[in-house]
Amino acid sequence: IRDSDYPETVSKDDGPGTPETTPARAGRISGEVGIGFVGAGAFAKAVLLPCFQGKKNVVLRRVVTARGLTARDVRERFGFQEMGTSEDEALADPSVQLVCIATRHDLHAALVVKALRAGKHVFVEKPLALREAQLRTIEEVAAASPGLVLVGFNRRFSPMARSIREAIAERGPILMTYRVNAGQLPPGHWLNDPEVGGGRLVGEGCHFVDLCSYMTGDAAITSVVAGQAGRPAGLSEDFALQLSFADGSVAQILYTAKGAPRLGKERVEVHAGGVSAFLDDYASSAIHRGGKATKLSRAGKGHAEEVAALLRAVKEGGSSPIPLEVLARVTRVTFEARGQLTGGGAPT
Repeated sequence: IRDSDYPETVSKDDGPGTPETTPARAGRISGEVGIGFVGAGAFAKAVLLPCFQGKKNVVLRRVVTARGLTARDVRERFGFQEMGTSEDEALADPSVQLVCIATRHDLHAALVVKALRAGKHVFVEKPLALREAQLRTIEEVAAASPGLVLVGFNRRFSPMARSIREAIAERGPILMTYRVNAGQLPPGHWLNDPEVGGGRLVGEGCHFVDLCSYMTGDAAITSVVAGQAGRPAGLSEDFALQLSFADGSVAQILYTAKGAPRLGKERVEVHAGGVSAFLDDYASSAIHRGGKATKLSRAGKGHAEEVAALLRAVKEGGSSPIPLEVLARVTRVTFEARGQLTGGGAPT
């Protein structure tokens, strides 16, 4: 299953604006956390929903999809109490504290804004936004909302990634490479539509920028240089990014659709202060230091750990597991890189 398997969705409104008042931040939730899901395609059903299902003090309250039959199937399969075809039903439900958005990319920003204005906590699959104006609106509305925002940058919650981060912390500047053998999408796939999916750089590349950011302890990204293979007429499925960070770290991200299909999808290498580590497809990993190699055994891309961290923050009235400043910074890096590749600057 690709991260890009999302259903058709409900409504679209990404105009600017901010709430008229500034409510206090949400406090602890003493009872159950009510979950509302907007969008429930293949990825949500296979990966996200099982992370919420059966959790203590969590109730799957309402699912919303564009098609009523899909909503009914998901309600019966996962045990939602209610179903519908309009996100307004979930946003108006006082028993829903956390809205999870798993729609196609072009609806993410508008739905995040609507959910925040409704006073909800928000989890949204990547990307957070497709354009700068959308991102600015989210920042403005989030600053005046009681709800937190978390984007589905699950890889930083992977146990293997976390072990590597602990091993290299405080060891000075980090050098990283991240190779993604993504495979080619079918002609006309919605992800390659800049208005719907944003292209693979914005729509998927944000995952890998975020993991590199995490490895530095989320140091500020001071520059990005982007290049692509060939001279495509539109957005390329093959690109390379070089990132520089304020702490002196550097990262190279190579994303390709041209690789051999039997090669693994993702490989990360990290080097800092006499420590080296690799991570292959979040299934195998090792840390090398002092002539000794330590294999890491806890595999997984971090989805369950991400949801657990999110639910803790919502229950305890804490801040987002990833600060909004970091979420916005990672997103803007993809906008800047897209502008370099297309020659037209970042769409506003």
